[in-house]
Parts: sequence; C-alpha cells; structure tokens
Amino acid sequence: MRPRALLAVAAGLATTIVCSAGAAVESGAATGQSSRPLLGSDHTGTIYSVQPGGAGFTRLFPCGLGSPVLSPDRRTYLAHGIERRAVLTYGRIFRLPVTEPVDLGCVNGHNDRLPAADTGLKGWFPRFSPNGRRILFIDDKSGRVAAAAANGSGKRLIGPRDVVAAGWSPDGGKIVIARPSFHSPCPTSQGRPPSSNKYCYTGQIQVMDANGANVRTLYVVPKYKPQRQLIGVRTVDWSRLGKILFTIQSGAGASQLAVIDADGSGFRAVTKWPQRAINGVWSPTGRQIAFSTRGVGGVFLITPAGRPISNVTKTFATNGLDW
Repeated sequence: MRPRALLAVAAGLATTIVCSAGAAVESGAATGQSSRPLLGSDHTGTIYSVQPGGAGFTRLFPCGLGSPVLSPDRRTYLAHGIERRAVLTYGRIFRLPVTEPVDLGCVNGHNDRLPAADTGLKGWFPRFSPNGRRILFIDDKSGRVAAAAANGSGKRLIGPRDVVAAGWSPDGGKIVIARPSFHSPCPTSQGRPPSSNKYCYTGQIQVMDANGANVRTLYVVPKYKPQRQLIGVRTVDWSRLGKILFTIQSGAGASQLAVIDADGSGFRAVTKWPQRAINGVWSPTGRQIAFSTRGVGGVFLITPAGRPISNVTKTFATNGLDW
C-alpha cells in the first residue's frame, strides 16, 4: 500500500472513532469504565497522565522516558530512559511519583539528575507484578526477561533469549512473552537458516512459569501476513479476564491489535490491518482497550470486539501506554 493511502486509512480510523463515540465517555459499571488514569509517552519521551474521559491531562516528565507503567497502588510509575556513554546505549529504569510532576530540562540521560528515582536496573519495558512486589523487564545485554524486587534488588534472568515484550498473568504466576519466529521452509542461500532471510521472520507469543520454566508457544503470526515484509509481535498485555492483547507490526509500519485466549485459541483481530494501531493495553476491568497510532489521532478507547468508544486525547503515545 502506498504511504498516502496508508495515511488515509489511519485518518479513517480516527474519524470513525470520534464520530461514533461523541465527545465524552460514559462512566460507571455499565460501560466497564475505570477512573484509573492512562499514562502515555509521546514521541519526545514526555510522560503524561490523562483520565479515560479526556480530562485532567498532566505532564509528569519533560522528555526522554518511555514505556511508563503504573504501580498497582497508582502512586508511582516505572519508565525506562536512554543513557549514552561512548558507543554504548542502554536503558535505565526509573521509579517516579504520579502525584508530583518532575520539572527538569530535557536531556539525553537522566540518571545523573534523578538519583533518588533510579532503581539501578538496566533494561527496557518494565512491568509491575500484580501485587506490586516485583518488576519485570527486558535485560538489554541478553535479550532475556529479568525479574527483580520492587526496590531493584535481587535481579534474576529467566526464560529464553530474543524477547521483545513481556507481561504478567493476572495472578502473577506466569509470564507472557513475544519473540521472533521463522517460517520454514523459507527460501535462503544454500546451507543458511531461515533467520538469514528477513522475509522468513514472523512473531510468536509464548507463556512460561514465573521462574522461566515450561515455555510453550501459544500463537504464531501466519506466513501470509503481511506479504514479503519483516513481521513481529511488539507488545503483549494479559487481562484479568484471561485474554492476551498484542500488537502485530511489520517493518513497514503497518500494524494491528489482536486478542487470543490464554490457551492460544480464539484469535480475534481488534483493529484492521494495516491501520497502524500500537501499544494496546487493557483497562483494569478487562472490558476496554486503550491504544495509540502511528498515523493521525492520538489515544483511543475501543471494546475487545473493535467497537469504537472515544478519542481520549490528541497526544500520541508512540513510546508507550499504560492503564
């Protein structure tokens, strides 16, 4: 699809959501709506908080942080920053208060300016356990899942390598991960593996015990989607109702949100391919989904069946979203 046509599709998605939902979101148990704020990180790494209805937009951090995630008690959040030293680039995980916005100048690395917030953990995409006692993240050096206590102590590497996203089960007893997979047979040079051909790549979702044992595959993105493009599963989120939400994304930027059951069955596309929907997260009730786009719009709410609810904010959440 040509870039102009793709932009038109994204614009159509935004228009459909806004026109179908109106200006406000109903509140209360009837809609499964939660008053818990959404945390987002825009293209500059500015962390912000906004209510699901669109009110109370607050900038919590000026720039340079991504993948914000709320603690279960809603008082703090984790986010990874990027620190550069010589030729080495790695993530560093910080823990900051939700109720006290940080007013700092925008710099590339925040570790020297936020000593009290530094967890000492180096990696990407942190996630609190359901009880808030542990932190899950992707270790930068090994590409494996790492787990540590909430204070940053006791780091331990678990599970296989090449993990790109991870999340807890609702009870904290299991971990869902996204990893690359390879179609076989796939055309390659003689004697070379499928991994040598970028068109052989696809994405898979696996689940394992919280200690990294008993890894099993739940879902592999079919070979026919998309045609001759590098593909992968980029985000995963496990709802309290037992559904796993994930983002399928191509190297060309096309993407969609999809859902499967915790046993790998019941695949359902939530958004259409290639509408560039990204960073999908469940509401606390598991009845709604918030997501952003790489096109036009900002942050939206939809049902798991893909029914539009509202446009929460025009500010994008291209560097992460949490509810």
